[in-house]
Amino acid sequence: MESGLENPTRWGPQSARRVRTSRSFLRMHQASIYVCLGIQIAVPSRCASECRNARINRRPVDYAIRTKALNSIDGASPAELINDWKSGRIKLNILRRLLRFRRDEAAFFRQADYQGLEVSGGHAEHCVAFLRSDGESHLLVITSRLTASIGGDIVGSAWGDTTIHLPDTWLGCEWHEILSDTTSASDNSDQLSVESMVKHYPFAVAFMSAGSR
Repeated sequence: MESGLENPTRWGPQSARRVRTSRSFLRMHQASIYVCLGIQIAVPSRCASECRNARINRRPVDYAIRTKALNSIDGASPAELINDWKSGRIKLNILRRLLRFRRDEAAFFRQADYQGLEVSGGHAEHCVAFLRSDGESHLLVITSRLTASIGGDIVGSAWGDTTIHLPDTWLGCEWHEILSDTTSASDNSDQLSVESMVKHYPFAVAFMSAGSR
């Protein structure tokens, strides 16, 4: 029997529209995050074909519109960008912040290793987290997956008791969340609640520099 998750249209037009919007939003920005942070991702053959066709049929780039969009995201809140996600401004914001961070921390990216992190709690199966570390500084990436069953906004308290297990205990340190330009303090624990990190977007990219420890 086909479930509602497999066929969202059975939920009614409004629910189905929200699910499709959420999936499109997540797919678009997860790929941007992985690529900017130097994580290789597998692209399905159908998507690769679509990308090739897009390159062939692409119209000339309107740089004036893109420059205006870039200027408009200065000072824009995450909520404003999310509500206007179809304009592409939120993607520009994410790409700009991540590429600037990668440029400024080039030495870190040359040395940092990769470690997948364990996630536990009520929505553990909907969360993917990994850590890049050079021994002194650490980059934590959190993103969501298959979130239709969670419903609503998948930020903050929607994650409940979902917890990320860190490889070490960092007392009194601060994580700087790059995409929203906010900070979160780390308590005396090797666990970190997803709720405390995923406050603005359904994903987070947080950096702990050697100087913040």
